[in-house]
Amino acid sequence: MPESAPREAEALRACFEGERTARCILAADGRILLANAAAHELLEARSGVGVRDGRIRTPDARAQRRLADALASPRRQRRAQVFIAERRGRGGKPVVCALEPIGDTALWSLALWRPRDEGRPQAIAALAEHYHLTPSQSKVAALLIAGCSVQEIAGRQGVSIETIRTHLRAIYAKMGVGSQAAVVAAAVRLFSL
Repeated sequence: MPESAPREAEALRACFEGERTARCILAADGRILLANAAAHELLEARSGVGVRDGRIRTPDARAQRRLADALASPRRQRRAQVFIAERRGRGGKPVVCALEPIGDTALWSLALWRPRDEGRPQAIAALAEHYHLTPSQSKVAALLIAGCSVQEIAGRQGVSIETIRTHLRAIYAKMGVGSQAAVVAAAVRLFSL
């Protein structure tokens, strides 16, 4: 092992810890291998996501199933996914979960955040500028990042679902991605939402 490897590993850990987005590194079996301070804080709060037996758990059966299915997918079929974990009753707040494979390893990156109506305005503006999104595309991206479905975005914008899908196709082309989850994952990577 090169002499600089321990210093590089420590620098990577410090960068990970300093990230504002709650982020965990998961093994293929769902075990949490590493979680930053923001993730510890969110996971300890009464939200839509928590920890049990060292693994990410959610009381939302649908979200738990999506997480388990993604983690169990064969490497060649792995892809970024976004889902919302909700805690029903007792005033729990939903959590947006962006799960993304880490290269060609068996590891996954899980970014977690509580949705806001419009996402973080500075990050959305930077995303729009970086990818040359139109104002309408920026609004769609912001609502997508905030955890809204295509139907919810169409309702909020007062347009048809097909119009939102047209905006999404344009966003995909400009960002070089192929799914809603990939848009959110790219935004998280770029701007630590």
